[in-house]
Amino acid sequence: MVGAGCQHGRSARSSAYGAPRLMNWFAGALISTLLFSVVSILDKRLVGSLFPSYHTFIITFGLLQFPIAAVFFAFVIPTLGFESGEGVVWAFASGLLWAIGLSLFFYGLSLEEVSRAAPMQSITPVITAVIAVVLFDDVVSPTQWIGILVVISGALMINLRKVDGRYRIARGKAFLVLLLSAFALGCAFIVSDEATDRLNVGATQGLRALGMGVGVLAFTWRPRHMKPLIAALQNRRTAGLMFVSEGIMGPSAALIFVYALSVGSVSLVATVAAIRPLAILALSLGLSTPWWNVLHEPMDKETIGLKVIATLLIVGGVVALRL
Repeated sequence: MVGAGCQHGRSARSSAYGAPRLMNWFAGALISTLLFSVVSILDKRLVGSLFPSYHTFIITFGLLQFPIAAVFFAFVIPTLGFESGEGVVWAFASGLLWAIGLSLFFYGLSLEEVSRAAPMQSITPVITAVIAVVLFDDVVSPTQWIGILVVISGALMINLRKVDGRYRIARGKAFLVLLLSAFALGCAFIVSDEATDRLNVGATQGLRALGMGVGVLAFTWRPRHMKPLIAALQNRRTAGLMFVSEGIMGPSAALIFVYALSVGSVSLVATVAAIRPLAILALSLGLSTPWWNVLHEPMDKETIGLKVIATLLIVGGVVALRL
């Protein structure tokens, strides 16, 4: 069974090639999940309001990956090194897949409310489960199949809107983009797992960041985007918030999550990570109130109730996949 944390049929790893244990798996999983939730909120603000377009945001994200990779390499090269040339290939390939998945996700985020877009990433365990069954002959239990159906039901429900008195998926483009993003991220998780089997955490994250930077720029950079990009980054608020979100908090959350996987049971770490949609929903509601309306999401009881039920279905289904 492939976990949300990208593993197929593996439990805990001892400690990432001898790296010291800085915290237990639960603290790492919880901290990374909360950090990722805050990053999702900040990214929505950035891609939806502060950057002039999706392209200027994603190009900035891609450019940030190179100094992030350099920081990891500055630590890894003189200390832990690279244990496996094969692992280098897997790690870089995972970065390319992450580039595809996150580029699609950020585009979907620019089209959709964060409390609807972020839970769509929880389809990823379903994708990885199907891939594991097809490619790795993993066995899915009846409880896990129920979990898969529950996740799919929640993902469909959270995209429903009332139009002319009837509920339907009103933003089909956003739904399709986010679905494709989940598929790409599911593949990225599996490839990342192969990389962490062969390399230490620091090397894996550095090569992943390098692959993401190369992939994002290859997919999205065009000369016409440079002028608005420079103009956006001259705004200190935009540049500062982007650096905090994707330059500090995002990489820190990813590193802590990979560390938690390296010292704890994959199924347990993934179960804690499953609460992320609930954390994002709570934050989005808190930032859409009349007193602090930053995200401008609908606050009527019907919409909130639908989101709560759909999010609980997704979280419950993901937890069932761990059983």
